[in-house]
Amino acid sequence: MKKTNRAARLALLLAAVFAFFGCGAGEAEGGEPASSGGTRTAEHGLGETEVPENLERVVTFLSAADVALAVGVEPVAVDDETAQFEYLTDRLEGVETFGSISEPYLEKIATLEPDLIIGPDVVVEQVYDELSQIAPTVGVEFGEAKAQDFQEAMNDRLGETEVATMRASPENLRFDLPGIFIGDVTYNDTGLPIPPGPREPAENPEDYTLEISKEQFGLAEGSDALFVWNVTGEPEKDEREIAEVTNDPLFRRLEAVRNGNVYTMDGHWFSESVLGADMVFDDLDEERLLRGSDS
Repeated sequence: MKKTNRAARLALLLAAVFAFFGCGAGEAEGGEPASSGGTRTAEHGLGETEVPENLERVVTFLSAADVALAVGVEPVAVDDETAQFEYLTDRLEGVETFGSISEPYLEKIATLEPDLIIGPDVVVEQVYDELSQIAPTVGVEFGEAKAQDFQEAMNDRLGETEVATMRASPENLRFDLPGIFIGDVTYNDTGLPIPPGPREPAENPEDYTLEISKEQFGLAEGSDALFVWNVTGEPEKDEREIAEVTNDPLFRRLEAVRNGNVYTMDGHWFSESVLGADMVFDDLDEERLLRGSDS
């Protein structure tokens, strides 16, 4: 079942949470004075949370950072992984960090005295109880509103065009499957079919990635296109490691490679974010292979 309600969840989140910032600057919509000290109920992936109407200090994990930035809100702190995303670097200059997703510095978050903590539910749920003791905490599954437009543009080609996304790091080779951001956007949101090689593992709900060796590059055979990426926080290292993989003789035997249909993607392909997903759709949309030679 395609996750066609992901965009709706995002819209509800924005209406229920970030819209509060419009009421926190002194006036509510229509020019009326903003209420003081009130809360509203935000329904999200981990339940319901009473969120203050007058938000000033927001701490974000991953995708929530660019959701906030997209509506004009600058978080007071983000996790280390978010700070590494190149497409957000300039916009997050000067914003504090509080550790990794798996090991957030809870004491640091507490010292920031946030009004709200927000992030993807699969991330926030790991320390949801601890975070909720610090401030109202919201976890939500983020989605992408361009899915329907993409499907309509692809038309009959949608079910016939197979693509594979691969992390091209010599020490971490893998295909990305539904269950993590890239797999969800590439397959669930777009409706593009999974190539034969990774298809069986993808049917197991516990398999989010398919770890491979160089000798297993052939699992990508049958893909019309390969999208490769790597994120280490060091762009030069990323470029070097991608080149090491894509120049491997076994990789270069793949049909998609021989046809010139290999595309190197930036860090937004692993961003777990709304703006990142938007950029992924733009990347897919730009490739004439996916849109058809007559587009």
